[in-house]
Amino acid sequence: MPRLLALIIASLAAVPLWAAPVCPVPEPMDLEPPDESGPIEVSADRADVTADGDSVFSGGVVLRRGNQRLETEGATWDRDAGRIVAIEGARYAQPGIEIESDRLEYLPAEGTALLSGNRYRLPAQPASGGAETIRARDNGRVRMEGVTYTTCPDEEPDWLLQIDTMRLDTRDEVGEATGVKLRFFDTPIVYLPYLTFPLSDRRKSGFLTPEFGQSSRSGLEVRAPYYFNLAPDYDYLLTPVLMTDRGLKLENEFRYLTPESSSQVQLHYLHRDSGTKLYDSRSWFNLSHLTRLENGWRFTAQVEDVSDTDYFQDLGEGPQTTSRTHVQRLLQADYAGQTWRMTVRAQNFRILDLEIPEEERPYARLPQAVAEGIWIDGPLGLDWRMLTEAASFVREVGPEGARAVLEPEVSLPLEAPGFFLRPSARMRMVQYLLTAPSPGQDDTLGYAAPILSVDSGLRFERSARSGRIIQTLEPRLLYAYIPYRDQDELPLFDSGRPDFNYVQLFRPNRYLGADRLGDTNQLSFGITTRLLESASGREFLTAAIGKAWYFEDPRVTLPDESLETAGSSPIVLELGLRLFNYWNADVGYQWDNVTDSTQLAQFRLQYQPASNRVVNLAYRYRPGLLEDLAFSMGWPLSERWSFVTALEYSLRDSTTVDSVLGVQYESCCWAMRFSASEQISRRDGSKDTTIRLQLELKGLGGQSARRRYESDILGYSAFE
Repeated sequence: MPRLLALIIASLAAVPLWAAPVCPVPEPMDLEPPDESGPIEVSADRADVTADGDSVFSGGVVLRRGNQRLETEGATWDRDAGRIVAIEGARYAQPGIEIESDRLEYLPAEGTALLSGNRYRLPAQPASGGAETIRARDNGRVRMEGVTYTTCPDEEPDWLLQIDTMRLDTRDEVGEATGVKLRFFDTPIVYLPYLTFPLSDRRKSGFLTPEFGQSSRSGLEVRAPYYFNLAPDYDYLLTPVLMTDRGLKLENEFRYLTPESSSQVQLHYLHRDSGTKLYDSRSWFNLSHLTRLENGWRFTAQVEDVSDTDYFQDLGEGPQTTSRTHVQRLLQADYAGQTWRMTVRAQNFRILDLEIPEEERPYARLPQAVAEGIWIDGPLGLDWRMLTEAASFVREVGPEGARAVLEPEVSLPLEAPGFFLRPSARMRMVQYLLTAPSPGQDDTLGYAAPILSVDSGLRFERSARSGRIIQTLEPRLLYAYIPYRDQDELPLFDSGRPDFNYVQLFRPNRYLGADRLGDTNQLSFGITTRLLESASGREFLTAAIGKAWYFEDPRVTLPDESLETAGSSPIVLELGLRLFNYWNADVGYQWDNVTDSTQLAQFRLQYQPASNRVVNLAYRYRPGLLEDLAFSMGWPLSERWSFVTALEYSLRDSTTVDSVLGVQYESCCWAMRFSASEQISRRDGSKDTTIRLQLELKGLGGQSARRRYESDILGYSAFE
């Protein structure tokens, strides 16, 4: 490893920074069935026949038979031996391979060409090399002895394989080699007794690019993925990961894809983790499945589990993974028809953060059924809607039981160009049947309350810049009334309060879920303006500002939620900018004019002149909760060099949450990627430092590290 790293660094230092690669483009192959009985077509400047009946051709000789072609300056047809011999240099081609040879013998009866002193090219990869002897058959199979192989286009390739024997199947587009020496910058680094590799970019079983790393949690890491191309619609990836401080982990991933279904099954298993006191075995399982049927049904499965609650903290990658508090198990069926939409699900959770109080952990839905019917322009010219729900909620601590919801709605939408008015009335009826009520709590509870609202809006437009730009002005006004109903004794199965934003201004109920219906008597007003390109409809700017006024203080609350006595909501401002081709920005701000304080501030700025050139800057602030600053960037330094970097810093805690720096060198035939990262890996705030190195020889493996870079940087792609 140190020798290889030193070799790579020394080699890269000798590469000109601004050297522009000239890479050959893979050529598609048209593999026609072999024609074993067709005649041999010969054209030449001169043809002679000897007394023995042999034919001698000279000057621009071209021989064709089926999909085989031979070009040479001189050839002899040996009638008795049934062979054609070219000794003045020959160029031989059949689908999948092209050969330049010092000497060639062609046996038409066998459909076989024997060549020596050769230089060959595989146009579908593209790859090239030399061989002492080549035996090529018209069925697409080729055998070579004393071979070199590379995907580098230069006469002095950066890497090559020295192979004792190589067999190619140009129809299946696979190659096999025995006695393989890998030379990198003319230095031997690996010997392999056997190797398989693809002859095109089609999927093929074999080893993908290995990856080396070092982390403070697991020590030295070596990843060697092996890909199994089992069938056109399913495959399997096995990745052994050797961690010097923990042991050998096997990462398994199975995928299948059909016109109706897609699925991914992942299983990671670490036998006897030496990083734990008891050498426990560790595992992670994840199933994702989706089936869509033409009759409107859709079936979803999301099933995940881990061997222990510390698995992601010890073995996860990225702060989004290591900070997870639970895993989900979900089975769901959905139906979408012209009138009815239905959902049936069973869902539960396994808690990973044991410090979450038991009374705050999510309930399991075992099961839940929801049906919604919509009748547009129904009886009396009104729109009718019916929402129903039946669900059973289970948890180890707290009340358990069933909940039924019935919510009919009627509305009268009035619309005209530039105007809409939607008065609506609905009645929410909720009934509980508790099997394990809290002490002193009734087992049959419920409430019923109307939800009345009038939503209205206008849309004004004007043209600018000779009609190329359209500006809109869209005021919106909502009045909502929900009377108070005492809900203090009701259980809290799945209801909560979402983050307040511009959309929430125009939702009558401030809570999600059926356990709480927030009483209100409010008037919400907002104005949105947009700048649009008239020809394409592309949006350059969106700006919205709004506020709500409450005529009565709300009385319904969640547990531990304080009553709001302010007569109005914070002022909400949202801004989206796409004014320039390469720049975009999003801004969100909330100002409470009663307390004269900021309730939320966030912005994101992105500059992206190309898919492989992107800079992101973001800021988030919520008083008492968080204040974060994030920066990320992916940019090419030259035609071959590029780098990525990302940093997330908590201003509130004065600590770095996540940081990564990566450098990539990529030529036509090989790439080297190096990254170093530091991230919070445990809920107590402790960090993990990781470095990774990957050497990819194109044509022999995959590109997992490139995908890792792309996931770290918003909007970034390694290719322009």
